[in-house]
Amino acid sequence: MAGVTDHFEWIEISDPDGEHRGLFQASKSVYSHLFSTQHREKWSNFRGYISDTQQRLAKSAATEPRDYYFVGTVHGEVRGMAFLTAYPSHHLAFIAYLGVLDPGSVSGRVLSNAGINSIRAQLAASEPPIEAILIEVEKIPPQRLSRRDRWTQERLTFLRNIQRVGARKITWLVYEQMYRDNFDLDTMPRITDLHLMVIRTSYLARRMRPTPIEALPRATAERYLKFLYEIYCLDGFKISDPERAGEARRKLQALSRRVLSRLPQGLREIPLGEVALTPLAIAAFVSHTRDGVDLTELLGEYLMDMGARVKYWEKDAPRKVGEDLHRAVKGFIKETDVVIALITDGKRRSDGMIEELIYARDLKKRLVILMSRDMATQSYKSLEQRLMSLLGRNIIYIPFTRKTFHIAVHNAGARVREWAGPGT
Repeated sequence: MAGVTDHFEWIEISDPDGEHRGLFQASKSVYSHLFSTQHREKWSNFRGYISDTQQRLAKSAATEPRDYYFVGTVHGEVRGMAFLTAYPSHHLAFIAYLGVLDPGSVSGRVLSNAGINSIRAQLAASEPPIEAILIEVEKIPPQRLSRRDRWTQERLTFLRNIQRVGARKITWLVYEQMYRDNFDLDTMPRITDLHLMVIRTSYLARRMRPTPIEALPRATAERYLKFLYEIYCLDGFKISDPERAGEARRKLQALSRRVLSRLPQGLREIPLGEVALTPLAIAAFVSHTRDGVDLTELLGEYLMDMGARVKYWEKDAPRKVGEDLHRAVKGFIKETDVVIALITDGKRRSDGMIEELIYARDLKKRLVILMSRDMATQSYKSLEQRLMSLLGRNIIYIPFTRKTFHIAVHNAGARVREWAGPGT
């Protein structure tokens, strides 16, 4: 598979022990450099994946899944690699690994663009064609966005390159990965340090620099997620631990439902957006009532995706173990610029939250109050009057229901961005 110039080429490795042995071996060091130990598997596994696919293709052209391993070269030197799995019957593929060395250089940018466009063209031309490619991308915490360390700058540049050719993240999604050593969804550590991004294949036939789509129909976004958990991830368990495949199926279906349940109820379309590459000059603390944990996480993810530094109890409490609760919260408030209160219940924790808000007001912090109209009408009115009496009317009050939560968060985010100042 050739790239867009004579000197930049992406080659499919179909014979790792024969014709392509040299290229395949040279890609090992590239793979080790590009990906952290947390997010990579044994490189030797790729040889088995490639051989298995080629053996099955020799028997039937309709076989799936199909694993593809590509290397990107500049003047014949291996400078990039990609590994993906395609499911033609589902019209979807998943890129597990994709990257190039020195992505900020001219050659790195050209090689990145050539890789995405070449892979996309090949999959779009397959029978049946692949309509979209899913890819996980490591999140860069907002506090690291301005750092000059090599890893951060390389990941930022890579993100910039793939977004230039149409890759977009699925927004309003708290995307989780499965922890393979523990199938108990209630006790296993949650892994939420990756973005899930989409690359559509259909635009390449018309232009080399496609205009990215801005949203997916909700049913399409849900289909993509179900495919990822219940088809792609399950196949991985069947290979790595076949004796527990039945258990893995049940747990992955439950995880799929949990992730899908966090998508805002009122959205018919799920927006696609770019990953923030520059930090906002602002920090926010989210205070919430007890039954607002899931909404708090969604709000926190949204603000962090904007580039704001965000703290909330469930995310930051582990480093505060053993400290007095109120003292720890006051410490969070002191370090922040904006305090956002998410109130979903008028009774359980509103008294403690009001104490926190009064403390934030006295420190002259900016306050935003998100209040759920799903609580009893009397409770809502009583709490609203109490807050206005204690905090004043100059506070930003934003009502919402669970169906309109995304609109309320968007409005709160607009104020945060405004407060962060121009040019951020």
